Amino acid sequence: MAHAPSDDENFRRVSDYISEYIRENFLDGDPKGELEDDTPLLEWGVLNSLNTARLIAFIREELDVVVKPVEISAANFRDVRSIAAMVARGVRRAA
Repeated sequence: MAHAPSDDENFRRVSDYISEYIRENFLDGDPKGELEDDTPLLEWGVLNSLNTARLIAFIREELDVVVKPVEISAANFRDVRSIAAMVARGVRRAA
């Protein structure tokens, strides 16, 4: 009998999915393997206004989570970990 994934497992999956999207769409596949969960996406210039809008659309379309305008902040888009936490809150809100 399969078990339901834990919150930690779900968080890891979301984090991995977001990392993969960022690598493929904003970092040319990240050939140097530099993207970590705590990589400062804003400071490194990975997320600018256009890329943030694209990422928000990806989150809405692929993860079925609506990012509210009030959630679009440097704190929520600082790194992959922050983005995944915001998505997890959105999933809990929708449940």
